[in-house]
Amino acid sequence: MLDNDPQPVSLTGLLILAAITIIFLVIVWLIGSAFVRPENEPRAHGWNKYDHASVVTG
Repeated sequence: MLDNDPQPVSLTGLLILAAITIIFLVIVWLIGSAFVRPENEPRAHGWNKYDHASVVTG
């Protein structure tokens, strides 16, 4: 029979896990921010070609 002798959590292990987590979150944040357009930037080529056209009737 094998004895399950759990090792205590080391400070080094926690620091490595925290560093990996932070690096992962930064990568996700950078990928997400690449697809965000600032509010004041106009749309270059939207789906609607009449998006910025004003229609004069009458």
